[in-house]
Amino acid sequence: LDDRDAQVRRAAAMALRTCADRQAIPGLIKGLQNPNLIVRTSVLRALRRVTRRDFGPDHARWKQWWEAGQGK
Repeated sequence: LDDRDAQVRRAAAMALRTCADRQAIPGLIKGLQNPNLIVRTSVLRALRRVTRRDFGPDHARWKQWWEAGQGK
């Protein structure tokens, strides 16, 4: 998710969505701040699938939810 190439970041988000690994949640939340809309959209889809929650593209809300222990 931290690669320089937006296509690599997008592919990483898609792969994390497929494997549904909860350990990826913090990185996915961080990915919501990516400047590339396609990457952010892929990250959001992955977050929705992995967490079964939907806070939209609101990075702060996702971060708050995770830090409050809701995701654990």
